[in-house]
Amino acid sequence: MLSGDIDIRSVAVSAIGILLVIVFVLGGIWFGWFTPTEGAGAGAFIGLGLGLVKGMRYKEIIAAIFSVGRTSAPILLLLVTAALF
Repeated sequence: MLSGDIDIRSVAVSAIGILLVIVFVLGGIWFGWFTPTEGAGAGAFIGLGLGLVKGMRYKEIIAAIFSVGRTSAPILLLLVTAALF
């Protein structure tokens, strides 16, 4: 046991899902099952499924989508303006 009530085994078990997503996406790209763009889509879809299995609700999913949009929009704007220059 670490300090507090954290059990290393329970933390490791809860991290298995995201590790499997990473292995699936990278393995799929390396083995030629899909392109990097398709791998990103597959990873997002599997991540959504993992979130639903772990108990995400509709409002949390919508909040996550808006958070991704708020993060991605300025980056996309920067790329577009750099391409125009």
